[in-house]
Amino acid sequence: MALLDEVGTYLAANLGTLTQGTNLFQGMLPDEPAVCTALFNTTSSVPYFPLNGSTSEPTIENPRLMVYVRHTSYSGGETLMQSVWRELTKVSNDTLSSVNYLRLEALGSPEFLERDDNFNVLFAANFQAMKALS
Repeated sequence: MALLDEVGTYLAANLGTLTQGTNLFQGMLPDEPAVCTALFNTTSSVPYFPLNGSTSEPTIENPRLMVYVRHTSYSGGETLMQSVWRELTKVSNDTLSSVNYLRLEALGSPEFLERDDNFNVLFAANFQAMKALS
């Protein structure tokens, strides 16, 4: 599985308010529903290679993702974003969809981005994963 699938499956299993394909999306932020969460890949960091001088492939990759939360109210959006942020920061030496994750590290606190054309609020947070190749 890919990063977004693994993280999406984890969030759906651990936050009872999110359901994949209904209000939790990967790689897209559809116009509806107004209240939803979306996961996107962003630029990754350098992977880790074995220290034995080998020219083999890396053992650990460091992909990054951005989480968007859209909501009809500021306080509702902030609450949902904080729930997602807290849940993802709990991932430490865990297995997500049979892939070993050493860490999902928040690259900062959630931020308010803007209001869309329908006056819904949009929040975002960035994360870096340290995970085994999958």
